[in-house]
Amino acid sequence: MHMRRDETAKVPAAGAGSSAAVAPAVAEGPAKQAASDLRTVLFWAFVGLPLAWGVWVTLSSAVRIF
Repeated sequence: MHMRRDETAKVPAAGAGSSAAVAPAVAEGPAKQAASDLRTVLFWAFVGLPLAWGVWVTLSSAVRIF
């Protein structure tokens, strides 16, 4: 659904009137970074291992067909 020009003029600009300030990025310490890296690896393993197994089973089945 599209808005007419007069309707868009009534909509405030994004962030206008907002009293919430954007927090600056805070540098994480090495321990937090290592925990984040470990979590990322675990999540990718959780997804990647079943995916790799599925690809392996599919390819081994395809080899038998041809």
